[in-house]
Amino acid sequence: MGWLIDPEEELVFVYFADRTLAVFAMPTDPIPVPTFAQAFSIRVGQIFGWLEE
Repeated sequence: MGWLIDPEEELVFVYFADRTLAVFAMPTDPIPVPTFAQAFSIRVGQIFGWLEE
């Protein structure tokens, strides 16, 4: 799994191991994480909030 963060468009592209792609844009959208990191949760709005600081 990999994330590609587009700060200009405020989008998060998530690439899964099976080569599928999902795009997350809403500030309240939770971003998927790998199974080993299930205790970690983050939303699109948090990522872009950090980038604005």
